Amino acid sequence: MSFARIALLVSTARANSLRALCFHRLSLRPAPFLPLPRPFCSGGPPRAPSVAEEQRLQASLRATAELCRRGEYDGAVAHAQEAVTDARSLFGARHPVYAAAVNNNALVMKKLGKLEEAAKGYQEALGIYSVILPSGHKNVLVASTNLALCLRLLKRFDESAEIYRDVLAQYPPEMLSPPDTGGSSPGDESAASERMFVASVMGHLGSVLKASGDLKSARATLEDAVSLSVAVVGEADVRTASVMNDLALVMTEQNEFESAEDWMSKALAVRRTLLGDHHPDAKQSVDNMAMIFARREKALGDGGQRQQD
Repeated sequence: MSFARIALLVSTARANSLRALCFHRLSLRPAPFLPLPRPFCSGGPPRAPSVAEEQRLQASLRATAELCRRGEYDGAVAHAQEAVTDARSLFGARHPVYAAAVNNNALVMKKLGKLEEAAKGYQEALGIYSVILPSGHKNVLVASTNLALCLRLLKRFDESAEIYRDVLAQYPPEMLSPPDTGGSSPGDESAASERMFVASVMGHLGSVLKASGDLKSARATLEDAVSLSVAVVGEADVRTASVMNDLALVMTEQNEFESAEDWMSKALAVRRTLLGDHHPDAKQSVDNMAMIFARREKALGDGGQRQQD
């Protein structure tokens, strides 16, 4: 084997090890309003990176991941930005390691409440992935959902919903509904994972539609998400509980309090069992249940008052 071939294999192995450190999953089909920024359309690394340089980048990525895991986002900023600079210098601006570093930095910005800066980072990462990866690649899909969530937080609901719909459009119709029951096959596990990703996207889309005031579409989307999630992993799963929680909130807005209580009770039971009473998600469902009770009592009181009038 030639020296050049050995060098190529070593370089590829190093890049793969760096990709494994890209802790925040990414994503989807290129959207027309997410072009690759001009400054990053050309140019690659000026030379082959040294082992020391790659180790420095690995250290930055690990530090960013660990600090984010602990919730120490202020401390993660310097490491995340250092990883962006080093990844571009070592691999160029059209490489998945650089795109992942940009994405991770955007995650830190989002956690710090710097949403405009985070959206720009997510948009840049998605633009790069859309150029270097085929349409429908999972990294493109996940990068799209990262951007869509950030846009939702910025209250740019129409843009967020459009991206979520683009993600769902990448899947055939049979992946958007519960699977047929029957014997298992070697591809079942992979299909189940993809269906849960689809259910998650549906859930996020439903929440965006609720926030935008489209309760009818939000409910239909969330009901589909619940059905799909229950069919794949069952009710006793935190992912299913999350969608049930959101469906209950939509029903509350529609003044269907009995149904809302039923779904919120299921979500609360799962979260308490699997996460514990003190977990933020369990506390959220407790607060939501109290809100549903209060809204129901108010509606009953208002109805009685109107009858007296």
